[in-house]
Amino acid sequence: MANGKTKTASVELTILEGVKGGITLFVSVGKLQTDIYNSIVPTISDATQATFSWAVTEGVYFPITSTFSYLVLSPNVLSSGTKYTLSVTLNSPDSVAPIQAVLSFKTNSPPICEDLYVTLYATPVWDLIAYNCDDGDSSDYPVTYQFGAILNSLKSVYLNTPLSFSEIQIALPSDTKKVTAKVCDSLGSCSIYTNSTGLKGRRTENDEKTIEAFQTYIINPENIPSGITYYATAATSSTIDIFFNSFFNYFEDSYIDSFTFDLMLDSIYTLFRINTKVSDKTVNKVITLLLNTLNNYITFLSSTQVKSIFSSIETLSSKIISSKMVALINQTRKLWIKSQIPNISVSYQNTLSISFSRVHYKELTGYRISQPKLQAVFADSADISDKGVYDVSFAKFYSGDEETFKYSISQSGQYANYTLSLYEPIELYDSVALEAKIFSDNTHAKNLVCEAVSEFNWTSGACHVKSWTSYYTVVGLKYPCTFRVVQEKDSENELNLAIFIAYGVLFAGLLLVFLVYCRDRNSKVKRKIKKLVLLLVFLVYCRDRNSKVKRKIKKLVEIYPVTGLMISQDRIWRIVLALQLSASQALLLALIGAYFKYMASNTEYTIANILQGAICLLISQAYTLSLTLVNFSILRQENSSCSITFSILTSIFVFTISISSIIFLIYDDMIGIEYLWLTSFAISSAIDIFVVQVIYSLILITRNQWAGIVVIPDLNLKSNVTEYSFARSPEESAAQKRISDLPLIVEDKNDINGTPREGSDSIRGIQFENLVTKSKSKREMSFADNMNTNKDKR
Repeated sequence: MANGKTKTASVELTILEGVKGGITLFVSVGKLQTDIYNSIVPTISDATQATFSWAVTEGVYFPITSTFSYLVLSPNVLSSGTKYTLSVTLNSPDSVAPIQAVLSFKTNSPPICEDLYVTLYATPVWDLIAYNCDDGDSSDYPVTYQFGAILNSLKSVYLNTPLSFSEIQIALPSDTKKVTAKVCDSLGSCSIYTNSTGLKGRRTENDEKTIEAFQTYIINPENIPSGITYYATAATSSTIDIFFNSFFNYFEDSYIDSFTFDLMLDSIYTLFRINTKVSDKTVNKVITLLLNTLNNYITFLSSTQVKSIFSSIETLSSKIISSKMVALINQTRKLWIKSQIPNISVSYQNTLSISFSRVHYKELTGYRISQPKLQAVFADSADISDKGVYDVSFAKFYSGDEETFKYSISQSGQYANYTLSLYEPIELYDSVALEAKIFSDNTHAKNLVCEAVSEFNWTSGACHVKSWTSYYTVVGLKYPCTFRVVQEKDSENELNLAIFIAYGVLFAGLLLVFLVYCRDRNSKVKRKIKKLVLLLVFLVYCRDRNSKVKRKIKKLVEIYPVTGLMISQDRIWRIVLALQLSASQALLLALIGAYFKYMASNTEYTIANILQGAICLLISQAYTLSLTLVNFSILRQENSSCSITFSILTSIFVFTISISSIIFLIYDDMIGIEYLWLTSFAISSAIDIFVVQVIYSLILITRNQWAGIVVIPDLNLKSNVTEYSFARSPEESAAQKRISDLPLIVEDKNDINGTPREGSDSIRGIQFENLVTKSKSKREMSFADNMNTNKDKR
């Protein structure tokens, strides 16, 4: 419907009970439009049991099968410029003769044009002329003109708001198949003319030229909608925001009538089909503007506009927040159905599907909803009033990658004593049973569950899976609700996964700790066990056997994050790091395995799945490297207070960012099985970094004996070696004092030929352990000499 209004012919008919003879009431109304629904609703009082029948007594004949007192004439059933007389007859068993009322009306004639001319004005602008147009009745002025295009997809789009003049210079979309001119009179009756003469595709330009041409074209703000339709098809990631900003500037500052609303929907249709990726934030901003327009400006929606709304947003509907999608469905249904009488419906069926209906009780029994991959029928309506008028809404949309269904039913009126009365719909919460059969391309498993989605407080609906086959699932619904059919969570699988993770962490951690701890106890580890160790553990184990490990492998060991940090620390600190790092790696691998197990149960493995797993592993190594660099930077700090501050701030920062990201995912309704590895990685990373950094800070603060850490500054800093005092025996303290009095020895770890010297455990060329060894050796030798001397004396 062009002007967003509807016309209703009302017949006042009074019937007295037991009247004998005939009564004829003749009523004449004005002109009716032929391209909209026309409702005829008599008002009847005090009627006895009777039957109604309608008939065409004058005008172009068409069959009428309605047995109700009201009548709905569908679009294009009536012929333009024709006089009609309809009769309604009430046959009462208490009357000698039937009672009849007659309705007389004339249909409106839309404007008539001689032709639509299309000529190239100046690339890319075309000159469009609706030539020699006039109102069909020569009475309903003014006549308005709205130009548009039919695309190759057969989608019709408008390019301007209605004008009072019949000529325009405007840019046409690159995939225009035909040009259209919609010419309407003051009553809203319209004629559409088309022409496809001389149309050519638009030449592709680079980003700079496209934006320059677009900004020149929209100097006149009225050209923004047509400019978007023409230039936005060439948008790229660097230019797409310019088109969306122009869209928001135009429609946020405009008064939105029915014609402008059509223009907005067509602009959304173009922008949502751009090949460049559109962000979720931008998509939801467009939906917010659409909702505000429906709430504040639009008073009624035609069936054509309902279909246009969902066809415009369909391409990017999966990016729309589910709560906004539900709100859009509700508001669209409300504006379309508010003035409709029973037995009327509208539906849009595609990837995104909707079905709105207003039906009488008789039609509700056995009422069937048919959409792609869905059939729904009212299985039991015993608790529904046999005098009620009901609104039924069923929609299918995507929440992320999940198919979500919204079902609701409301009572919107009564039909009693042959009188129809409508009121504001009241949502029903009693036993209104609907049985939905949902088809799927994949074979359903037996552990499916009907999961209710609570978007608002009123969505307290209950649903359950009644039966299933290899092709479809039968779902029973008792209340209006939003729901989806998902795979039931298997508690046994979750338990097995938890056990797998726990044992994986324990085994990997203890194995790595044991081998690193026992690297100085070489004789206790058999060679067969070494061969079973992972490459990472093997390299750590072989780190101190310089004669057996080639120089290239040694460099790899020192560079790799896990080993590079551990090998330079004392044994107990190596245990802490080994346990933490192996636990995080094992946990991440377990989660990735669980994710791919889920993928294998639902889809076949693809290159994308494999690449996703590879990216997960790369991320885990990057995380480990970042953790290593943080700790290594702390080791290099000369001032321990700076190390502690840096450590704590880093841990708090990473922990906060990770938790904030998880909250954002939950808030945006994005958490799902496909985000399992990402969410788990964020959590484990936050906890790992937080715990390790805090422990490390405490070690630096307390400097107790169990840590055994020696912080070594850079040799170029010309500073003294940091010393730590630990609780020792008197003999060891005396030995340590003698060691501290010795000069600092700095030497190269390699000999003249570059071969590593045996027995050297020096770090950065500073020999600490050798000094202790020499001190102990002297003390032990002195003790042995004394024993021998005493023996000789005896």
